[in-house]
Formats: sequence, C-alpha cells, structure tokens
Amino acid sequence: MQEIEFLEQSNKLSKNICLKRPLSVFLLSCFFCFFFHKTQAQEIPHVAHLPSLIHPARLLKNPLDHPALTSGINYTVSFKGISDPELLLLFQEVSQLIALESRPPPSLEGLRRRIFEDIPHFKKILESEGYYDGSVVPFLEGGLHVTLSGSFQVILEIVLGPRYTLNSFKFKSHPTPRALESLLSNIESLGIKLHHPARAQEISEAVTTLISKLATRGYPFAKVVDQSIVIHEQSHTMDALIQVDFGSLARFGSVSIEGLQLLKASYIQDEILWKKGDIFDAQKIDLLRTNLLQSNLFTSVDVIPAKELNAQGELPILVRVIENKRLYIGAGLHYASSEGASLKAFWGNRNLFGDGDNLDVTGQLGKIKSIIEPTYTLPHFLRPDQTLVASVMGGSERPEAYHKRGLSGLLQLKRKINEAWQASLGGEYSTSRIKREGKANDYHLPSIPLNINYSSINSLLNPTTGLKADWSFIPFPKVLGGTSNFARIFLRQLLHQPLDPEESLIFSTYVNIGLMPNGSRNSVPPDKLFYAGGGGSVRGYGYQLAGPLDAQKNPLGGASAFESGVELLAKITTDIGIVSFVDAGTVFNRPTPTFSNPLFWGVGGGIRYYTPIGPIRFDVAFPLRRRAGVDSPFQIYAGIGQSF
Repeated sequence: MQEIEFLEQSNKLSKNICLKRPLSVFLLSCFFCFFFHKTQAQEIPHVAHLPSLIHPARLLKNPLDHPALTSGINYTVSFKGISDPELLLLFQEVSQLIALESRPPPSLEGLRRRIFEDIPHFKKILESEGYYDGSVVPFLEGGLHVTLSGSFQVILEIVLGPRYTLNSFKFKSHPTPRALESLLSNIESLGIKLHHPARAQEISEAVTTLISKLATRGYPFAKVVDQSIVIHEQSHTMDALIQVDFGSLARFGSVSIEGLQLLKASYIQDEILWKKGDIFDAQKIDLLRTNLLQSNLFTSVDVIPAKELNAQGELPILVRVIENKRLYIGAGLHYASSEGASLKAFWGNRNLFGDGDNLDVTGQLGKIKSIIEPTYTLPHFLRPDQTLVASVMGGSERPEAYHKRGLSGLLQLKRKINEAWQASLGGEYSTSRIKREGKANDYHLPSIPLNINYSSINSLLNPTTGLKADWSFIPFPKVLGGTSNFARIFLRQLLHQPLDPEESLIFSTYVNIGLMPNGSRNSVPPDKLFYAGGGGSVRGYGYQLAGPLDAQKNPLGGASAFESGVELLAKITTDIGIVSFVDAGTVFNRPTPTFSNPLFWGVGGGIRYYTPIGPIRFDVAFPLRRRAGVDSPFQIYAGIGQSF
C-alpha cells in the first residue's frame, strides 16, 4: 500500500516537472546570459543585491549579516524638503549622523540606530519652529549593488506640514502688583508677536526676559511655576499661558566688603549706585561689578545678593574682591617705513595713596618723537563720576615739517555722563621752540581743551563691533598771554561692524575732519597745523606727506584736513586674520576743508596674528598718487592692536 502511494506521488511530481520545465529552462537561460554579459563588462568580486531605495521599516529593522558589510558602513547624509537654510542648519547641528559620518558604524544595525536616534531630535526642532504636524521619513539608498565598501546615502525627507501661529500669549499671577501690569501686558517688549510663527525659542526667551526685567524692578526671586501650551490642530494655532510667582518685593540692604588690602573701602562705597532702602535692581548689581573691573584695581569682583530677605524686607549685598598688583610695567614696539622704529615703555602705580589714584609714567623713543610724560589720575574727585587728571610732557619732535623742543602741563576734569559718553574740560600751557626752514621761533600757548568722547566698541586693542567718536575743541586765546589766537577742532569717528554672527568678517571705517577757525598756515605754530599721511592716517604715504610740499619737498601742513578709510578684516583661523584697506585724505590751507586739492589715495593689505595682549599687525600699503622723488613704492607698518 505504501509503495502504491509512493508511485502515485512520483508520477504527480514528474508531471509537475514536465509542465514547469519550459519555464525553468527559460529562467536558467536568462540567468546565464545575464551573468555572462556582466562578467564581460566588469568583474565584481563580491556583491550583495539590495533594492535601490528601501524604507527603514523594510530594511533597517532586519539588518543583513553579510561579510561584505562587516568592515564598516560608509555613508553620506542629505536632507530633502527643506528650503530654509537656517532650518537646515538646525538639523545639521543636532544630527549625530553628520557628526559621526567620519566614523562608519560596523554594521547596518549600527547605521539604523544612528538614524532613529536622530529622529526625536529632528521632531523637537520641527515643533520648536512651529511645525507640530511635521514628520521625518528616513530612506537608505545604495544603488543596485552594495560593494565591499558598504557605501550608502541616508536620505532624510522632512515633511514640514502647516506652520502653527501664536494665537495668544498671557501671563498669570496672583496677585499682580499694579506697577507691573504694563510690563505683563506689553508682550511686544518681550519679543512676542501674535499671529506669527509659534517658535519655542521666542517663547522661552520672552519668559527669560520677563524674569530678568522683574529682577530690575524689585522682584529678584520671581519664577515661572507653570506653562500651559495648547495646540489647536484644526486652526493650526497655539495658546500660551505662563503662570508667574513674583515673590516678595525686595529693597537694597547693607553692603559689606571683603578682600581689601591696600585700597580704602571708600573707593568701592563711592562706586555703589544705590542707597540702602532703594528698590532692588539687578542691573545696578551688574553695573557695579563692571565698573569695578574696568578700574583695573581688581583681578576679581563678585557682587553677591543674599539668598533671602531679612526681617526688614531688605537684601544685604556682599562685595568680594581680589586686588590687582599695585605696580605695573610694560613696553611696546612700533615700526613704519617712513618713521622707523619707535619704542614705548611705561611704569605705573595704580593705587598710589590708597584712593585708587594712579601715577603713570610713559616714555617714547624714536626717530620722529622722543618724549616723557608722567600723569596723575585721581578718581571720585569731588563727586563719584568725576576724575582729576594732571600731567606734564616734555621732549622733542623731528618730523620733516619742523623740529620742536618743548614742555607742557595739563590740569583737567573728566566726567562720566553715562556708560557711553564722557566729557572733559581743563587748562593747558605749553612753551616750545620750533625750527622750520632754518628759522627758529618761540611759542607760548595757553589753551582750554574741551573733549567729548563716545564709545560703544567692545575692545580697545581688538574692536569688532561698535562706534567710537572723539571730538576736541581747543581754543588758544591770545588774551591769556599766548603768542597766537586761534582754535583747533578735530572730529574723529570710527565704526566697526561684523558681517557675520561669528564675527570672522569685520568691516571698519573711519572719518577724520580737522577745522581751524581764525587759523592759517602762516599764523599758526607748525606743530598745531594738520598733516596727513602715515600710520593711523593715509597709509601708503610717508609720515605727514599726504599733502602739499614746499620747494624742499617738506610738508607744509594745513588749517583744515579730511581723512577717511575703509578696512575689511577676515579671520581665517583662530590665530590668523587678513585685511585689505583703502585710505584717502589731504590737508587744505583754509579754515574748513574745501576739497580744492585732490585727495591722496592709498591701498594695501596685511596680516593679523592674535595674541592674549592683542593682535600683532603687519601691513603693506601702496600710494596711488605717487610723486617722483617723494613717495616710496610702498610703506610697511607693524605694531600691536588694530590700525584704528
């Protein structure tokens, strides 16, 4: 019986083979033809056949354990569906796929993990930008064949969906002090715009800004206790409700000082911007710390409010300082082709009598100028925002235009108007002997210098952003016993503007204007005339040579001047920058610039090497209006700090 069943099954199998034989023969023939064709075209040592475009749900959840893929999976990453470069950058910054692209995973399972570990971060970015319905669909593309190198392209398709807008943004508190109602209702001042994209960053920044502003209005312990964010899928809008606990109103308490050694406590007490019992303002805390550090009397300053109010509702303040070294010394070297090398050295005592008073002695030795200048500075003179300055300067100057030996003394009051503005007024008397064209003259000049200064630049030696203006008005009245009667006005303006967020590309420009009412080339002492040319002026020309000359090719100077220049600085590494610049200017024999004389133009470039003490600069400039026998083919400038 078993033999009969076996025979019947064999007969059926034979019939099936006979029926399917033509199809089997056809498929085998096709295979051999295809194999022969491929081996003739190119030799492939070992391949794993995979679909060209595979969804992770089909491939990555079932990784292949193939010997061709055990040496590392090389891959590249691309995004689709994003046209906004800023949004694309956000994805790229959080992607571990991109960060680890140079370190291939050992298997497809490792690649799968990288892909799906990135997706939650991508979803957070979408939601933070208002794309709450957005999704990320990953694909893996490897062509028709994956070779021994295991090379793939990871494609991340971003489906943004509709962008949600902010429908309402409100603060809730119990109770709300009347003085703060306008702050809570004015959400525009916090950076919030209704019916604009509901971006999480703007909401978070608005909350942070509110807490900071509350700390300047007497509520340093304010905090957010709850945030309610409601998403409306049908209308694609968001409602935000922020619950705030203000805490108790705080007032400034007593101030204690720690760390003083040689400096008197009265110096810090004069710098304090509040009185005991005033409503607490965190901005004044920050400002006190900044002012103390800028005095150069301290290496460390901490202004620490207490963590809780005392029984009187006041917040005691602790000022903890570390004093700077009392004595300092330093030197610098400057070089320019037409001026030669110049050595500058200084010594000082930054706390001479314990009042934060400073004695600074500066000396300069060079081809053009050799001087010595001691200066005494006394802060808080008669009032906290006022400084007394007394200085004496003596030495000689030997430019091509004249030779001078002289002595001058200055007594000046400086007053700080606010954080950006400063003004000064004083009296100065100078006596000198000046030799020009073989003739020597003695000059005795009393003057009343008035200076107004503005600065918002972020650094003195290496500014990258901000404005700076120095305006001086100096009358030399003959009625005070002077040998001349004129006024000298000089207006200098600087701008530094970064062109990218990293401040690696900086645009800088300056404009200088000189005026001299009642002055002329023949009635004003040669050292008080205006000159153009050289470092800090029109580069490419010798010192004071960018202007009219006499028969001996010496600078004549002028009663007015105009100078301007632009500079573009590109920082190519953390230590190296390159710069290109254009300067123009000249002087005129009229009290105001008439532009009757053609301008002198200079162009050039240079290198900046950044050090902890400031950038070291090396520039080469070329004169575009070169005069035979006067101007060199180029000028070289070197020193510490930026050109202007």
